[in-house]
Amino acid sequence: MTITLAEIKDELTPAMAELHEVVGSDMLVKIMERFGGSELYVQQLPSSLIVRLYCDGSPESVRALARRYGRTTKTLYAALRRKTTATTTISLFDKQKKD
Repeated sequence: MTITLAEIKDELTPAMAELHEVVGSDMLVKIMERFGGSELYVQQLPSSLIVRLYCDGSPESVRALARRYGRTTKTLYAALRRKTTATTTISLFDKQKKD
C-alpha cells in the first residue's frame, strides 16, 4: 500500500511541512516510509563544498554564501585557503615546465 500526501497533509508537523516544500510530495512520502519514527540528523553542507561552489563560478560572494549556508566568512576563507594551498603547492621533486 502506498501512502499519498493528501492522506496525511493535515497531520504534518511544521518541520515536515517545511521539508515537503523543499523535496516535494513523492520524496517526502519516501522519506517518511524509510525513516519514519527515527531521529534523523541532517548535517550542514560541508565548507569544502561551499568553497567549491564559489570556485566553480558561483555569482555569489563568499559573504553571501556564508550567510546562505549559516557559516562565518572566516570559516569559508580558511577553507578557501586550504583548497588554494593544496592545489598550488609544488614539491621540490615535481618537474618544472620549461618555456
